[in-house]
Amino acid sequence: AQVQAFSAAIAADVLVIRAEQGFPFDPVVAEARLAALKRLTLRQVQGRHHVHLDDNPGEVAALINAFLQGE
Repeated sequence: AQVQAFSAAIAADVLVIRAEQGFPFDPVVAEARLAALKRLTLRQVQGRHHVHLDDNPGEVAALINAFLQGE
């Protein structure tokens, strides 16, 4: 509940990039936390936990750039 309360107070745009084979989270908890974010952009990419370093850095960088440019 505390994480959801803090997340609900975030007024900025938020980008979450999830790796398809990423760290295993409880799906109910993860979805509740994401739902608390009012201005969420959620993207999923092919790769593992360190997708931004090892598996798919180009796609992650492109998603971040597009988010920062408002696309």
